[in-house]
Amino acid sequence: MKKLALKLKPYVWISLACIVAFCICLGLFINVLSAVGSLNAAKVWAGNSEMQFAQLAVFFPEDNKMEEGDLASFFRTVEEKLAEASVEAEEGHILYNYAVSGSGKVTVNGEKGNQSVTAIGVGGDFFLFHPLKLVSGSYISKDDFMEDRIVLDREMAWSLFGGINVEGMEVTIEDERFRVAGVVEREDDFATKKAYNDGPGLFMSYSAFNRLTEGKISCLEVVMPDVISGFAVKIAEDTFADRNAEVIENSKRYSPSRIMGLTGSFGERSIQKNGIVYPYWENAVRVTENYLSVLFVLMIIFGAFPVVTGIVVLTRFLSAKIKYLKETVPARIEERIEEKKEENYRKTGGQ
Repeated sequence: MKKLALKLKPYVWISLACIVAFCICLGLFINVLSAVGSLNAAKVWAGNSEMQFAQLAVFFPEDNKMEEGDLASFFRTVEEKLAEASVEAEEGHILYNYAVSGSGKVTVNGEKGNQSVTAIGVGGDFFLFHPLKLVSGSYISKDDFMEDRIVLDREMAWSLFGGINVEGMEVTIEDERFRVAGVVEREDDFATKKAYNDGPGLFMSYSAFNRLTEGKISCLEVVMPDVISGFAVKIAEDTFADRNAEVIENSKRYSPSRIMGLTGSFGERSIQKNGIVYPYWENAVRVTENYLSVLFVLMIIFGAFPVVTGIVVLTRFLSAKIKYLKETVPARIEERIEEKKEENYRKTGGQ
């Protein structure tokens, strides 16, 4: 047994090291899961409702982007499908919400000169899906009466005005005047820092963006009831099939089945053949998926070694124990029988 223990000792130490490595990978895995804040709209929208909601992202190819007028048709289909499924809104609530976006370059003129920057045209409830931290002022929304309000990021505010308390100040974008509604802080997670490289930027209403740049919708985001698993995804896929759109269910973005699937196709993810240019927030999520795939594989490796080692150690221990018992038990029994005979002999005086 001592020889066996000495023989297995290196494997035990390696197993302990693997357990430590597994715990580190698990900690990193959990940290990456919560890195990006653009995947929580379904939970926020559901609130205390017992209804199951799905958060979808629909991305359109560059040569077949969505028109703003397509929204009405899409949501008519959504309402018809929900009515067929007998899904009704709870009192004081509506069943779905959405955001649209598209991006492009615009020329902005402020107190400190003009520059070409990336503008993101947003419609619907964009900041429900992307809750950027407000530094000052307020967001823009679909309820705004006018389309002349914009939101700057911190870098843009400093670049145009030399500060961040600039609510109400005016800028000129492509020769049209706009008023600053607020200033936001860009996401500071590691994935967005890798994905976003457009420098200072701003957010404006999609209608104004479309008027100034003729840019169309490249991304539609929706939160809606998911009557059964895949219900919401199927509606979107069927509606936008003719546009070759890619539909992703963000509310299940980090499900075990998806992470395992990504692990199997890891080398193909960098090859894009669908003509889609993803917005920076989607690229940030894809960065996290790459990390999660690698960490998932490492956890399998580090977790498997101690398990296999434990099985081997237990098997060898039991094998050695059985062998030991086979060798010693019969001899012990024989010895005990002889002792009993001798004891009986003494008691009977040899008779």
